[in-house]
Amino acid sequence: MTDKPRRYVLVDTSILLLLGEGIDVIDQLESFGCKCVVTRSVLRELEKHEKNGGKRGRSARLAKRIIEQRCFILETDLNYKRADDELCEIALRYGVPVATADMGLRRRLLRKVPTFYYRESQRRVMSDDYWD
Repeated sequence: MTDKPRRYVLVDTSILLLLGEGIDVIDQLESFGCKCVVTRSVLRELEKHEKNGGKRGRSARLAKRIIEQRCFILETDLNYKRADDELCEIALRYGVPVATADMGLRRRLLRKVPTFYYRESQRRVMSDDYWD
């Protein structure tokens, strides 16, 4: 039996924070045959959450540790202040799927590139438009 070919998926801060709730979204994305890609702007957002402390801060700290071990860090020369804008630019330019728990970002990308989202009722990452 052969492994599925690996496809890249851009991962947003919102879905990475679910790691702090014990939901292994990276493992779930890998089950689709994807390799998770995190941009520097997403890492910066996680660092901001980490500095603010609290539950989100702990989730961000855990997410950063997991990212270092299991994700590809993408260096870009884009200078967007918001990670969502950078993710949209990369996704639309290269047709790369995006994983997000942010409904606003998902709406921006809907019918343009495949999106992965978190379905809370099933505690599962899903996609309506990802190809096999």
